[in-house]
Amino acid sequence: MPSRMTRHRKPKMKTRRANDEVSPPNNDETTCSFDDMTLGILRPEKTVFFLFFIVFIGSIVYELNVAPDSIFSNPQNLFNQVFVKWGWGWTLCFLTPYMVLSGLLTCDKQWYLVFKDGLRLAIATFFWYITVNLFLAIEQATGACDAEGFATKKSCVHAESNWKGFDISGHTFILMHSMLTILEELRSMNAICKYKYSTDHNKKWLSKILPPLIYIFAILLLLLCCLWVWMLLCTAVYFHTFLEKIIAAVIAIVIWLLTYQFWYKKTFSPGSPVRTVE
Repeated sequence: MPSRMTRHRKPKMKTRRANDEVSPPNNDETTCSFDDMTLGILRPEKTVFFLFFIVFIGSIVYELNVAPDSIFSNPQNLFNQVFVKWGWGWTLCFLTPYMVLSGLLTCDKQWYLVFKDGLRLAIATFFWYITVNLFLAIEQATGACDAEGFATKKSCVHAESNWKGFDISGHTFILMHSMLTILEELRSMNAICKYKYSTDHNKKWLSKILPPLIYIFAILLLLLCCLWVWMLLCTAVYFHTFLEKIIAAVIAIVIWLLTYQFWYKKTFSPGSPVRTVE
């Protein structure tokens, strides 16, 4: 019998008509590449131990005087003068737009939530200002100038002499305070990553414009944290005494515990950075 020829049918190609509507993205599709593992590693509850470990070990290295000289051992180095000295300013420069944009995206027209986000940043700035000035007051009260006739640190330094007092490390505090604040606020990326594309005409611009900007500032904040970690290590290894750095680190941790881990979880507070996004 002759072999039967099988005819293969070509698959039908579906054509889209001009008046067909484009289906919206799947609601399960997320808009960012931050995965749960990355966000988990950056959890402040874990990072705080790492930061304190850096300060503790670096301070021991300082006391043993075994660290080799480098550009970072010079307090006038570029990173110390430009970045660390203005550390809270750099933190605000990137954290403020991130918090405003993420707040606008996740507030669901409850604009007071954006204000509460800003209130958290204002409180962090208040603690920075009060604490740094407290450190300066302690150094002034406990110190004396090498040269006679100078009662204040400012006049002593102006006369090119040395003021010796209990100088709690402001840089250690600023770096740890900045990193813990940044990592706490980056918790909102958890909700932003699960943000669903909106089909609501009034929200489409939020879905398209805000997420890319938020991701850019989130990446900049993570890069800033990498620099802060390195400068924290340099501060611990090259400057201040063991006790001056440990006290500064403990104060930064206590402020973080009182605010983000305790107060902000209460009803009458600026609230947590984490919000559910619909």
